[in-house]
Amino acid sequence: MASNLAQGRDVLNANYFLCDVRAGTAYRLPAEPANLPIKLFPRRTLGLVADPSSPGDYLIAQLHPAAGSSMRRHDALLCFSTATDQWYVKQLASAPDHEPWGAHGVFPHDGFLWWVDLAYGMLFCDPFDDHPRLRLVPLPRGCEMHGLANRVRIHFSKLLDRRRCVRLSEGKLRYVQISGLSYDRAAVNDPPDNPAVSMWTLTALADPEAADPWTFEYEVPFAHIWAHHKYIAAGLPRGKVPNLALVDPNNHHVVYFFQETSLFAWDARAKDLVSCAECLVDRDFQDLELQNSRFVDAWEWELPPTVCSDDPASSDGGSGTKGPGDEEELDVVTGSDEELASLLSQMEIKSQPTGSIR
Repeated sequence: MASNLAQGRDVLNANYFLCDVRAGTAYRLPAEPANLPIKLFPRRTLGLVADPSSPGDYLIAQLHPAAGSSMRRHDALLCFSTATDQWYVKQLASAPDHEPWGAHGVFPHDGFLWWVDLAYGMLFCDPFDDHPRLRLVPLPRGCEMHGLANRVRIHFSKLLDRRRCVRLSEGKLRYVQISGLSYDRAAVNDPPDNPAVSMWTLTALADPEAADPWTFEYEVPFAHIWAHHKYIAAGLPRGKVPNLALVDPNNHHVVYFFQETSLFAWDARAKDLVSCAECLVDRDFQDLELQNSRFVDAWEWELPPTVCSDDPASSDGGSGTKGPGDEEELDVVTGSDEELASLLSQMEIKSQPTGSIR
């Protein structure tokens, strides 16, 4: 999904596109009917999931807060189906009360859409259910940040994108967190206190009677990474905590970080720096504020059969990392608003509905 906000226009009149990166095409979503009670709004709560009843088609769903709830409760999904080329509203059958909800992305997983707030947890539901029940999965114990006022959330937003992320890897949802850094505005630039990166895996859906649904995977002190001979040889700064970027979709032990203009990957199981390359999200203005998990994602790029090799030795086992002599299997997509506009300009914009993207 991508949006195009024309400067000087009401953001509610933004254009939204469903992009097929492999085909190099983009389908412009039609405007919502005027009679719908809710409208699209520019917030990171718009999710995309494959339609199980119509192969090749998709459902787009945006989670909407209840009126007057101050983002503490949601009551509806605004949906668009490529199978029917229709917008419609689906009321939630039930939804939990929660802290004022932020917006840090949406993931399709295990038949559900998952809306992420990096301060609290994830909301999820089955968008194809006739009466969706929205449920809440809190972050792992000790990771939740409660009592954040709106003013504080604005300050926290950038820090959360640098220090926390949720990603799919090996078919499971993974939560990654950098610890040892202050979130206090007055102390945000203080030296880190034994900083480390940790990962948890969601292994069970939330249940008030169940134990913690998260399983702890590993913790890596940054002191170990900074002391590694490959990190030093790459000329990366020692003692400076990097920003989180993403998790390898094929290997949850491999986490990518931004260190200034470099993107490097650390394999927690192998205890090795497995990749390092120059990577600027904003290539035009070189704004380092965009070097974080909000602006980059990755997925496994499946090669067409005509270029796939039958030789097992030609693959690195699907690790998604690149080493000397290996082919890149991990497709990393970065982009600012300007780059998205450039990407869309290079695609074939389909103004007439096609029913699906194939």
